[in-house]
Amino acid sequence: MPLGVLSSRYLALQNKEAFDFFDPIIGDSKAVFETAGSLGNGERIWVLAKVPGEIRVIGDDICSKYLLLSNAHDGRGSVSVKFTPIRVVCQNTLMLALESGEKAHNIVIGGEGGIRTALFS
Repeated sequence: MPLGVLSSRYLALQNKEAFDFFDPIIGDSKAVFETAGSLGNGERIWVLAKVPGEIRVIGDDICSKYLLLSNAHDGRGSVSVKFTPIRVVCQNTLMLALESGEKAHNIVIGGEGGIRTALFS
């Protein structure tokens, strides 16, 4: 059973390439892997890295900072990379993180299959 029907412009971003995107910041100890997961039968994946520093909201109320990469393998979404204060652990928190914040500009992720454009928010 196919997961989805895709156009000829679709370039797959393999899960390994999604994790490789984080290697430069993880390797330099600028961030650490926090969570990763897949939804459904692997149609959507995410990788979350905790970045240094915190956001002090009010008094002792502190939020962590994360860098999130999400990818849909069924053609219904694009690769999304964004900073978020939300720790993604399930579909609800993934959707909340993806829908919050403003979309700023594009970044490019290279890979064996070619260059992909990711939405960077």
